[in-house]
Amino acid sequence: MRKEKREKITVIYFEPEPFFTLHSGKPPKWQFSHNKFLLAIAENALERGIRVFVSTSHTNEFQEITKLWPEAEFSGDLQNLPSLERFECVFFSTNIWQFAWLKTFDSDATCVWVLSAVHWLEMADVFPNYYLDQMRESLVNELDFVLTQNRAMKDQILALTGLVAKWTYDKRVLTCLVPPVPPISLKSEMGFNGRDSSKQKLGFSPDARLIVNAGGAWDWTDLETFLVAFSEYIRVNEGTQLCFLQLGIRQPDNTDHASSEHFIRAFMDKNKDLLDKGSIRIVENWSEASGLLTDALQAADFGLNVSKPTIEAHQSMRQRYLDYLGAGIPVINTYGDSISFPPLADSAFFVMGNDVESYKDCFTKLDKGGEFLSARQQAAKRNAINYLNSKDLGLALETIEGLGPLDEASRKSLINNYPDVKRTASPPSGAKSWLVNKINQFFPRTVVVLVRRIILWK
Repeated sequence: MRKEKREKITVIYFEPEPFFTLHSGKPPKWQFSHNKFLLAIAENALERGIRVFVSTSHTNEFQEITKLWPEAEFSGDLQNLPSLERFECVFFSTNIWQFAWLKTFDSDATCVWVLSAVHWLEMADVFPNYYLDQMRESLVNELDFVLTQNRAMKDQILALTGLVAKWTYDKRVLTCLVPPVPPISLKSEMGFNGRDSSKQKLGFSPDARLIVNAGGAWDWTDLETFLVAFSEYIRVNEGTQLCFLQLGIRQPDNTDHASSEHFIRAFMDKNKDLLDKGSIRIVENWSEASGLLTDALQAADFGLNVSKPTIEAHQSMRQRYLDYLGAGIPVINTYGDSISFPPLADSAFFVMGNDVESYKDCFTKLDKGGEFLSARQQAAKRNAINYLNSKDLGLALETIEGLGPLDEASRKSLINNYPDVKRTASPPSGAKSWLVNKINQFFPRTVVVLVRRIILWK
């Protein structure tokens, strides 16, 4: 039996460079929102006096971090994790297969799978079939909690984990929005002041009503419909004050959304006159666009958060939306996602995805202003204050620390259900998986497609 542990520590496994970088004397940098979720967890733990160890590569070397913002500070050099006999360990990772390896450091640690979105349900080519087997191994052998962003995401995760491994522990799937990273107190004033000067800095007039898309041109977005509708609208409404700013086309090394990139570039060629006029500005370079984000959030009158009607869109809480939320910016939003319900819905202008005329109707109302506009602007400020003052992440982490690992009887039940599932300490190769081979005996579809169908039927 383990000795009684005294001090709590948090161990966080980030993705390796170039997707995430953390160096002494520099602020953290990340490409994907799930690493931002992990940073928020690290910041919260440090605020509560809990020691934090981090790693950014698949190695047994970790480093204790004592400060994240405005510049990272470490205690000591890279090292193996300290002797864990006197610690209560909580491991956090967005990659579920890493828990088997992390458990080699402490077999009694609590393992928390951190999900900013269940995004791989829509992308079988990016997340191949054996990914579900990796998930199954971890659910059976290691996983204790899942941390998500909203109820829809929680429901989908429980449906999926129940299907894959009969892991159906409702109280162990927790929800909270990712807090602002870095903490809002370290940013310049967001959204509430400085709008006119920021507009001028970005090349727009102070009286422009600026729509900002603070994220890439991904295939799951409805950006194509928006751009078609917007270009047609401003051509026939010369007196409109509406303008549009697109921040970045795609992240470096990300080739998963090539069709949307091709559309954007064709759109730019076709509508060069609107770009020259300044009605539309598209910042192509991702690094340049990232450097403009703070000014764009200060300048924006409206944020764009539109998606195609998919299961991913139903449950996702996009990072761009959280940026708008923290800055007190009302959003143009497609129906059907988690923002479609109060209080977040109070600050949204809703459109139908894939419907050009629905967008044009929204633009007309934005141009008219009045109560339709002012009510949503006031709601956006209220929602921003509530979001920035939220204690939900801290409460979720305290729940994790209080409950600890899954009880022994429940773990044994999972293992007994799947006696052929073995624990592996590294990600499996791309070979055909057990789950794929079994199900493909009966179905001519991949596991990912099958799971997608089952969840849609629920």
